[in-house]
Order: sequence, then structure tokens, then C-alpha cells
Amino acid sequence: MPETVQGMIAARLDSLPPEEKELIQNAAVIGKVFWTGALAALGDSEPPFLLEERLHELERKEFLRRERRSAVAGETQYAFLHLLVRDVAYAQIPRAERASKHAHAAEWMESLAADRSEDRAEMLAHHYLEALELVRATGADETALREPARRALKEAGERALALHAPAAAVGYLERALELTAPEDPDRARLLFAYVETKWAMGQNEIELAETAHDLAIAGGQRELAAEALSLLAHQLWAEGLNDLAVQRSNEASALVADLPASRTTASVRAERAVRLWISGRVDEGLELALQTLAEAEAVGAEDVAAHALRVIGTIRAGGGDEQGFVDLEKSAEIGRKLHDPLTIHLALSNMANMHWHIGRIAEGARYLELDRETQTGFGLTPASGNLRWIEGEKILYFDMVGSWRETLRQATQFIESLGEGRHYLVGACLLVSANALVACGDQTGALAASERALELAREVKDPQQLHPALLSRARALFAAGERRESQVLLDELMAAKPWLNEYWFKEVPWALLEQGREEEYLAAAKDAVQSAWVEAGVAVASHDFARAAAIYERCGARGVEAIARLHAAEQLASEGQTTRAGEELVRAHEFFLAEGATPYVRRCESLLAAAS
Repeated sequence: MPETVQGMIAARLDSLPPEEKELIQNAAVIGKVFWTGALAALGDSEPPFLLEERLHELERKEFLRRERRSAVAGETQYAFLHLLVRDVAYAQIPRAERASKHAHAAEWMESLAADRSEDRAEMLAHHYLEALELVRATGADETALREPARRALKEAGERALALHAPAAAVGYLERALELTAPEDPDRARLLFAYVETKWAMGQNEIELAETAHDLAIAGGQRELAAEALSLLAHQLWAEGLNDLAVQRSNEASALVADLPASRTTASVRAERAVRLWISGRVDEGLELALQTLAEAEAVGAEDVAAHALRVIGTIRAGGGDEQGFVDLEKSAEIGRKLHDPLTIHLALSNMANMHWHIGRIAEGARYLELDRETQTGFGLTPASGNLRWIEGEKILYFDMVGSWRETLRQATQFIESLGEGRHYLVGACLLVSANALVACGDQTGALAASERALELAREVKDPQQLHPALLSRARALFAAGERRESQVLLDELMAAKPWLNEYWFKEVPWALLEQGREEEYLAAAKDAVQSAWVEAGVAVASHDFARAAAIYERCGARGVEAIARLHAAEQLASEGQTTRAGEELVRAHEFFLAEGATPYVRRCESLLAAAS
């Protein structure tokens, strides 16, 4: 502040009687608001009535005011009338004395019962940290302050986590770790909490998760070690390292295999159910998730029950069972009850995906938007893991509806935002980019994107990445005239028996049609879970393109709808039904022009020229 202002306030403070000036300085140590009990703890022992008289006098002199409500139950709360007064008063206290006063303020707050103040943990951590830093600055011995400061920071971190304030929690836990000796048995638990919180903020700390596991094993903390491995598995999967993720998940399960049921054992098994399901062992994943749900409910672990319900609901909904959507909604509802953004995100994200899988594009998009609004409402930033994932899912939505320009723009932006970092959805962004580039006639770009997508998918060895990548690469190769190579990849895909009801495979009937293999789709569709995608695919394979277009239109898949309308127009024109052909052609042509789909525009214009 300007020296003149500071000097005027200092002069005014210096004009006070010594006991009033000391009272102001003690109040300044406590903060912008303060309480009579805290002032008594920092000052000399004197009757409470005398303290109240001095506070009343300072209130009359307009240094402070008494507030109607108090943040500490049973205590009268005061506040500085002007914060500049507090700053100047605080600056007048010698540093060594300040350290002592902060320590006394912390001791008073530590004496409060936890239910007397919601902010107790944060205030306690603040005063111990201030005391510690001031002691260090003066070169005094900090030994007596380290442990109480560590405990206070740990408590503040736990409270911030309970309030779903990960950024604040990370700061507290980081400082607590600085004060925790390497051999301290509590270090593993603190480190795990830190890594878990960083994960919630969208930051992987794989090496630290491994360290937390190693410390837990060394300290005989088997359950904690298993939790660390489960978290590590999720992090590795998110970076596209599926083999390692499965390995760590198996190791976690082995650690708790002979332990009695608990929240930890249920949590570890829920994570393993996810690995089984995503790796293509769907029936095993469902069975383990059902067992986990019963275990979680038995031990009262609602968050784990929500996790298990998400797995159960996703598998059921993906298999065509509407009960799956009920399970997913239950999972989201538990997340809302617990005020847990991650649980809500996982349930709503999967809800969106499952609606997409059966052809309800708009409904799925509404759940994705609800998820985004929910995460933003919790104060999460765009860099957080949850919101970053939602942005990635939005790109898949643009691909589904056929917004090829937007797909390319958003996918490029998503990949560039990661820098050198890895992310599970990079492969998905590459393969939908390849789809869009094929549609827009950029064969070179499509070949490059699809090649990289397939390379990543083969590294990941995750069916839900590998199968769509095979399809994307096959279509890019076919468009570039590499028909033999395209056939080989399409053979590999069909041998893997993809779930044709999923939106990933909306192009399968078109890829088979291009190669004259429609009968393969019709044969595969007989055993497939039914959905709008399968219904439309059967129409395509049966050369009933007008019917396929109507189904795609109902889904909201405007890209494949336009392709179907173009095929219908060509078919109708060859049959001499020029009026109907023209109706289909106009709608397809308008869409392709808007999206810059040059190959399709040329086909439309060629048909128009032939008709004229």
C-alpha cells in the first residue's frame, strides 16, 4: 500500500494504549475475523469482562465490529472494519513473536471440537504453516511444530477431499508429505491420497502411485497396496497401456483375495470387473460386478456399489437390456447423494454411450451435456480428467451425426491440447478423423490418421479401440485403391465378431457393401444384439437404401443418412423413378455440400447431370 496510507494507519495504532494495540495485533494474527476465545489464548490471562470492554472500546474507535453470526459455535466473532488496519497491525509484530502467536492460535483451534467450526481444519493448517515458515525464516528450531503441522495439513486435505475441492486438497497433502519422514508408516496413505486427488484433477502420477504401493507393501499395508494398484490400473488404461493395466488389476485382486469383505476388497474387485469387461471378457466382468455389488452393499460402501452398478448397467444396456439404464441411473443417483463428481461422471458418460450404441443419439447427447454441467457445477476446470473426457466424447458425437468438419476441428484441437501426454481417447480421435477425411476426399490424411489409430490400438490391445480402428483403416485403404490390404483388415474385423449394435460399427455394412460382401453382414446380424444400427445395416446389406436412410434419420445420424439417400437416388434413377430419385438426391447433395464431402458431391452432380 502507499507509504503515506501505511504511515497514517501505523500512527493511529501507535496512539492506542499498549493493551489495546496488543489486542489489535493479536486479532491480526488470527485473521480478518477473530473470536474472543482465540484472543484470550494469545493474550495475558485476564478476566473475560475486561477483554470485552477493550473490544467494545476498539469498536467505538472504529477499528473493528462485532458480527451477528459466528463461524465458531459458542464464540463471539469480530471482524476488522478495514483490512488495511489488519495488514499494518500484523506487519508491526516481530517475526519471532508472530510465529509464537500463530502457534498459540493453532493450539486454541485444535482445542475446538470438530463440530464447532466448519473451517476448523483449514484454519488450523493455516496457523501451523505460518508458524512453521516464520520459525524457519528466523532460524529457530522447528521440531516441535512439524508433527502438529503435518497432522493439521492432513486433516485439512481430508476435509477438502470430502468437499470435492481437489485443488485445495492437493496443496494441503503436498505440504503434509513434505513434513512426513520417509520411514513414517503414514506416508504411504498420504501419498496415495495425493495421487488419487491428482488423478481426479486429470493428472496422472504413475510413478508416485507405484511408490505408494511399494511403501504400503513395505509397511505391511496390504489393502492400501491393493488400492494403489487399482488406481494405477485405471491410470495406465487411461494412457492406453491396457496390458499393464490388466496386470496391475490382477495383482491388486491377488493381494486381497483372502481378506474379509471390506470397502477396499469390494473396490478392488469392482476395478477388476471393469478391466474384464473392457478387455472383451464381458460375461466374466458382469458376474464379478454382480458379486461386487452384493459385497459393497453388505459393508455399506455406497461409492463402490455405484461403481459396480455402472459396470452392470453398461454391460446390460450394451446387450440390449433396458434394465441397464436403470442401473446406470442408480449409479448416478448415488453419486449425487455422495456429492461425488467422479461417480456421477462415470455413470452419465456411460449412459450417453449406451444410448448412442442403440441409436438414440440426441438422448445420449443430453446425458453428455448434463455431465458437463454437473462437473462444471462442482468447480472442476476444463483441464480436469472428467471434463477432458467429456470433450473427447463430444468428438465422437460429431462423428456419429456426420458433422465431419467439426469432427476434424475438434479432434485436432483435442490431440494438440495434450502436448506430449498420452490419453486413451487419442486413438478414437484419430480414427474418427480418418472417417471424416475419407468422406471429404483427403486420402493422404485419412491413410495417415487411420494408420496411427491402428498402431495405437494394436499397442493398447483393447477391443473397443482395436475393432473400430480396423474398420477405419480398411475404409481408408479402400478409398485409396488399396483393396487387397483393405480386405485383409476387414477379414480380421469380421473374424473378431464386433458388437454390430454399437455406434462404432455404423460403417460396417457400407464397408462390406463396397467389397460385395453384403451376405456376411446379413449372417452376422442374425446373431447380433438388435439396435437401430443393426436394423439400418440389414437394410443397407439388402440394398433397401431408402429404408436405411429413414432409420438413420430417426437416429439423427445425418452423415450415413445422406450416404444412404445417395445410394437410394442412384438405385431409383437406374429403375427409371426419376422423381423419387431427385427427392433423395437433393437432400443428400445439400448435406454433402455443407460438409465439404467432395467425393459424394461429385457423385451427386454426376447423377444430376445424367438426369438432365
